Amino acid sequence: MRPGWNPTKRNRKIGTKAQGHGQDNRLVIPQSWHTPHCFWENLSSYVTVRRQIGNKEQLFFVEPPRNANWIYPCAIDDLCHLLSLSSPILKKAFDFIVLRQPTRKQDLLRSVWGRALYEFDLGKLSGSAVILEAKTIQPYTWSRSLDIEAAKELERLKNDGHEVVLGKRDITIRPSNQSLRNTVLYRTFCMK
Repeated sequence: MRPGWNPTKRNRKIGTKAQGHGQDNRLVIPQSWHTPHCFWENLSSYVTVRRQIGNKEQLFFVEPPRNANWIYPCAIDDLCHLLSLSSPILKKAFDFIVLRQPTRKQDLLRSVWGRALYEFDLGKLSGSAVILEAKTIQPYTWSRSLDIEAAKELERLKNDGHEVVLGKRDITIRPSNQSLRNTVLYRTFCMK
């Protein structure tokens, strides 16, 4: 045995990145193996609202916002009014309209204004749905290095009324109630 070497001591790489520690700690949205549904189909403590639009009864599923900082930019009455003015094809396109509250991790990793699903299952109900997510008025930042699509989205956000402040290393976007309403109601829901 060589001098100064003790075989009972631990390897210096155990518990470090060189040995592989922390490589399975990715920040991901948890997915249940017991249900085939995606995270946006899992609603908790929702309220069902029925409204008559023309000759069709429209179902709305509304989750309560997490706290006072989170809001739904458009009300159910706004959505009903917009649907009553739209074409008959759009009125029949979706069976449900869902207003859902994302978790903090979902908002951080998969933040969207809305989703269109052609297969949405909620209990015994099944059909197509539009999902509009709750938003917060808190400012958020983007990196200054934007690809073409992100630059177009930034321009659309400016046109919707969001305040865009260019910093040295990032872009700060400050939404307001009206700018969120413009983005969600007229651009996301109307799909223009």
